[in-house]
Amino acid sequence: MHVKGIGRPKSRFRRDVSKQIGISSINCWTAMKNWKDMIRSILVFAVLTYGVATSCVEASFYFGEAGEPKANEVHIGRTAVVMPLETILLVRRGDDMCAVKFTKFWTGKTDEDLYAEYESVGLTGNGKPIREELSFPKPRGIGRLAFSFGNKEIKCGAFKLFWSGKGAVHFHAEGQKQGDYGIELAPTSWSNISDVKIADPCLKWYRYDENRRRQNIPVDKLGRCF
Repeated sequence: MHVKGIGRPKSRFRRDVSKQIGISSINCWTAMKNWKDMIRSILVFAVLTYGVATSCVEASFYFGEAGEPKANEVHIGRTAVVMPLETILLVRRGDDMCAVKFTKFWTGKTDEDLYAEYESVGLTGNGKPIREELSFPKPRGIGRLAFSFGNKEIKCGAFKLFWSGKGAVHFHAEGQKQGDYGIELAPTSWSNISDVKIADPCLKWYRYDENRRRQNIPVDKLGRCF
């Protein structure tokens, strides 16, 4: 038995509280869902951005009409010079100059997991020698969501140049758009730093040139003045 005027307000109170709790729960769930969606969007955007950046990178170098060079040939491309093992490449811009050579190429779990070891030394300013490993693992993911981590940066004196596998040294740094940044590359037939003659008039220097005809040159023909 309930006293008139008491039971009904109590019941209404319970309904109001339950309603408020339900609304709060819905709002809380909606907020959590919105947060999850936002976090998911941020993660997708980050991966997508990185995927787009890496999709612009040449994971396997394009040799065009020249074809892949032999073990004793240098490839002169439009965006890079591809060197064989144990052969010095000179790099310069203005008064800065350095020398770099690759000492080892290998692959990882698949043929698309690319690795290399190189040595470099500055020929002007800080001549501290560097010996490092480079890595370009096979991109993981689908389409624009594909990404690849690794060390794709060649440090050579005052320069940092992009590497895209085996002996490919680009005219730009990793993360930069392909273009002419004043970098010049001169492939040589020298294998020891003591052989380098930076004033050799027979050195042929190349810069970024998107219209250049690609070619492969035997190492023993490099450095000839005729």
